[in-house]
Parts: sequence; structure tokens; C-alpha cells
Amino acid sequence: TKLQPIDNLSFNYVLAGMIIEAATGETWVQKLHDIIFDPLNLDSTFVGAFEPRNGPVAAEWDAFFGHLITNSPMTAEYSQANACGAILATASEMVQWYNALFNSSIISDSSLQEVLAFDPSSLYGLGIQEGQTFAPFYYHTGGMMGYLSIILYDSQRKAIICILCND
Repeated sequence: TKLQPIDNLSFNYVLAGMIIEAATGETWVQKLHDIIFDPLNLDSTFVGAFEPRNGPVAAEWDAFFGHLITNSPMTAEYSQANACGAILATASEMVQWYNALFNSSIISDSSLQEVLAFDPSSLYGLGIQEGQTFAPFYYHTGGMMGYLSIILYDSQRKAIICILCND
């Protein structure tokens, strides 16, 4: 059977994490800190399965059963995402990250163009999707048990909107 694009994308991020570790001798989590989290002072951003909680974290909500999740260790849930997700952050730090990304202060202009090279069949690039309503915008959604997120960047207005909810 043929894998759907999102399955390929998730698998590709896991492979990217493995390549980072093989090439650098460090974990992909450490490289996130070295290249993104620490230079941008994202001190409330962390990888759920591999680091302790730091900063404010909303209680996880199980929408299926309609109750708070109070006794589940994050490592059990978030290790399944590995390098394709499971990063937790505050809304303000997600906005700070998108501002750095789209203003080329964290990657070069040519690298940003690679990120924004969208597959015409899915409108998905390297971790970013393209949307269009009245004007084009870029966005990323995330979700694991207990949480949902969406962040949007309006390139015409240079405005960023981040919505986080506990599922």
C-alpha cells in the first residue's frame, strides 16, 4: 500500500532526528536547544518525552472521555512522536519562534525558501502548510493526546496568531 503524505512526513522527521544524532553525536533534542531554543531564549519550550516540564503547562484534557488527565507521565504519550513532534511551548514563545523563522534571524533566506517550497498536491512544505482565504498565509498545526495547537503567519501583514488549547 502507498503511504499518505502525512505518514511520510512524520516518518521523515523521525529519520531526520536519527540523521542529526548520527552526524553530530548529540541528541536531536540537544541540537534543538543549541540551534533554536537557547539562541531565542525559549526557556519555557521543551520536548515532552525527553525533558522535564518547565514553564506553565495546561492540564491535559481527554476530549474522548471528557476529563482531565492527571496521572499520565508525558514520556509515555510523547515518546511516540519522537522527532516529529511533542514540543510544548507557550503561545508567546511560539510567536517568538515564528517571528525568528520568517524574518530570517534563525535560518538564511535561501533556507526559508526551501521551507516554503510547497508540494502542489498537499500545499505542505518542510513543516509548514500554505493556506489562502483573503490573502495567503502559512501555518502549522500540532496535537497529541491532551493538547492542540495552530500557529499562522500572514506574510502580507507580518502578523502571527497562535492558538493553544488543552484538547
